[in-house]
Amino acid sequence: IINNAIVSSEFFTTHYSQPDKHYQLAIYAKNQCNRLGFLIPNNTRNTYSTLKNMNLVIQTTRWWGDHPSIVYYFGKKVDFIYDLNELKDYLNNIPTDNCIAFYNNDVKLISTINKLNLLQSFDNIQLYKK
Repeated sequence: IINNAIVSSEFFTTHYSQPDKHYQLAIYAKNQCNRLGFLIPNNTRNTYSTLKNMNLVIQTTRWWGDHPSIVYYFGKKVDFIYDLNELKDYLNNIPTDNCIAFYNNDVKLISTINKLNLLQSFDNIQLYKK
């Protein structure tokens, strides 16, 4: 019974999950970037704006963003960007060897994208380096 249930049924060789795109991005960027900027997706930016207008944002929200695993696995400073004006300032002052990540649907917002080098795509997130 044990042989059929565990050994011959591929119980230990079947993978039921895989690392998500945020984890993969953080691990890859760790060796490529001195610092990482991350433009939060539009729906989260809208929610953040609403909470900020109601004075309900806590400090850790800005530290951890909506994917704390990025901070943990990148292991260096991550700048979560919640506002398009903040993004403009960030892009105008991004130092060499720093990176920034965007979701595909936000890339069109970036007028200076041609000054950045695409390093890698992770599903619907693109990682660029200055």
